[in-house]
Amino acid sequence: MYTCIVTCVCVCVADPNERAKDMINAYQRECSTTRVKPVTKLLEQLERLDDLSTPIDNLDLKGVKLDNASCEVLETVLSRVQTNTLDLEKTNLEDEVMQL
Repeated sequence: MYTCIVTCVCVCVADPNERAKDMINAYQRECSTTRVKPVTKLLEQLERLDDLSTPIDNLDLKGVKLDNASCEVLETVLSRVQTNTLDLEKTNLEDEVMQL
């Protein structure tokens, strides 16, 4: 089990025409398609976003129990937003999940 905070420079560039609501809808659709429960803590943070072109200082998933499927669905969000810090402390990630 890992306890970590990932600090990264995101190389993806958000589509300047995409709105936060569009990204949230895409995430929820992907969750529904893959039968993964959406991460409430993530949705709450995304709903506060106004502008996807500005990096999020800290995307906090601390304490959220993540597994392979939930990490795969998170890619829907992480490919659309820029974040300075991704807090994965106490997320129950195993070695194989960390290699996404």
